[in-house]
Amino acid sequence: MSEGQRQNRKNKLVAAIAVGKPIAVWARENKVSRRTAYRWAKDPKVKAAVDARRRKALDHSVGVLTGRLTRAANAIADLGEAAESESVRLSANKAVFSTMISASKFALLEKRMTEIEEILNARTGSPGFAG
Repeated sequence: MSEGQRQNRKNKLVAAIAVGKPIAVWARENKVSRRTAYRWAKDPKVKAAVDARRRKALDHSVGVLTGRLTRAANAIADLGEAAESESVRLSANKAVFSTMISASKFALLEKRMTEIEEILNARTGSPGFAG
């Protein structure tokens, strides 16, 4: 197998792992020995490429949800003000507080993790696997 073919198969393995396909199934379908497929899957560059694909998919999903976030927030806020039931108003207002607390904690954690990754990448270099 040429290096180009090997790289192409590794890229296909990355795509399969990223969406949760079992390695053994991928190996059988792609006529690669299970042992080889598992060895490739343990490669730090393959792992990094899988993580990158998953982050990209997650970022896309977050973008889609962000587009709907304002409408959902307005609906909850409207319930908090206009619902006839006091318990519905209370629940809506609690949802606003708990969601904002969770979102702000997540945003802070993500910012800190990004800063740590940037520092580590500057020291060691980014994982260089084409995914």
